[in-house]
Amino acid sequence: MWFLKRRTKPLLAPALIAARWWADEMRGGYNRFNLGDESDTGGIVVAMATLHYGRADEPKAGSIDAFELYLARALSDELYRLEAIRKKLDPKQRPNWHPVIFLHVDHGPEGMLLDALRATKTTGLSMSIPTKSSMSITTSEVKVACGYQSDWVELPIDWSCAAGYHNDRFCSGD
Repeated sequence: MWFLKRRTKPLLAPALIAARWWADEMRGGYNRFNLGDESDTGGIVVAMATLHYGRADEPKAGSIDAFELYLARALSDELYRLEAIRKKLDPKQRPNWHPVIFLHVDHGPEGMLLDALRATKTTGLSMSIPTKSSMSITTSEVKVACGYQSDWVELPIDWSCAAGYHNDRFCSGD
C-alpha cells in the first residue's frame, strides 16, 4: 500500500484497526440488526431494519476493500495532523491534550465514514454499516459501541501490524 510507506508505525496501527472493524461490519461480521435495545420498541426497530437490510444489494468484489483502504488513509492522515498539532504545544500542555477522532452512525453513516463511502462510490453499502454505533480513535486506542445503548469495547491493537503489514487485509494474520 503506497500510503503506508510514508507512515511511522505507532500512529498507523489504530487507523488500520478502526478501518478494518468498519469494513468487517460491512462484510457481515456483526449482527447489524442487534441494536442493543431489549424493549418492545427495540424489537420493532430490529424488525424494520431486517426488512430494510434484506433488500440491500450484495457488494461488488473489492468495493469494501476500497472503502477500508480509503478510510484507513483518512484516519491515518487525521491522526498525523493531530499529532503535529500536539507537538507544537508547549511541553507542559502536551500531557493534558488528548486528541480523538469520533466516527458515528445514527440512521446512516456520518463524517469520515460517509466521505469514505462517497469517495469509493460505495454509498449503496451504507445500509450494511451497523446503525446507532460510535467509535473513538486516539493514537493509543480504538473503542467502539456497536448499537443503541451498547457498552464501549476497546479493540485490541496489533502494534506489529504497521511494521510488518503482512497481508492484503489489515493486521489479523488471516
